[in-house]
Amino acid sequence: MEMLDYLTIPSGKSIRLKPGGIHIMLDGLKKPLKKGDKVMMDLHFENIGNKEVQAKVRDIGRDD
Repeated sequence: MEMLDYLTIPSGKSIRLKPGGIHIMLDGLKKPLKKGDKVMMDLHFENIGNKEVQAKVRDIGRDD
């Protein structure tokens, strides 16, 4: 696994974050997460600045 300082996504393109591939790892959690929990994250975009997003915790390997 290699930690990235940034990820370049070309304009008009998308990427899929997934286990075993490119993914976001949460650091400094105060308690373990469980399926159904929601996590707020601040993502930084070069052209639009910071964007707060909510991610729902789900089972690894599932798309629901």
